[in-house]
Amino acid sequence: MLTATIAAALGIFGPFDLEKIKGWQTLIAAGVAGIGVVLTATVAVRNVTRQIRIGILGREEDRIERELPGLRNARYFCSGFLIHRVTKSFYGITNALADEGFGVKESTPQKDVLNALPNTDQATRQIVETRLQSCFRLAYQSRLQSNAIPHGGNWKPE
Repeated sequence: MLTATIAAALGIFGPFDLEKIKGWQTLIAAGVAGIGVVLTATVAVRNVTRQIRIGILGREEDRIERELPGLRNARYFCSGFLIHRVTKSFYGITNALADEGFGVKESTPQKDVLNALPNTDQATRQIVETRLQSCFRLAYQSRLQSNAIPHGGNWKPE
């Protein structure tokens, strides 16, 4: 590349007078060194940035591998309740939940969800618990409106 640049310069400007170039040697050397420093810094910054990205991606992969089984368990757990959405009475919903082990004597939504999802992170368990309580609350309101018979479960809507 340097040879091509020199050849192009000779073709455009004609032959160089070496006596005139001697006065500019330090400036030319400083320019070449500056270009080398800039190129080296660019390569170093790119490589350091790439290493940082690799570290971040590695930590994110570890986090996903740690949380994914719990999220899959929560998805599977919640999908089991989809069949209960067609039940129209409070009694039917609470009995269905009790058949699954929820709302039985001396249980709370927190204990039931923790027992059902031991590998799931706290935030996901909180979401599942909130959704179950919401389902229970809506069923309870439905019961109040329809004056259905009392349920056999132990949970109380909040």
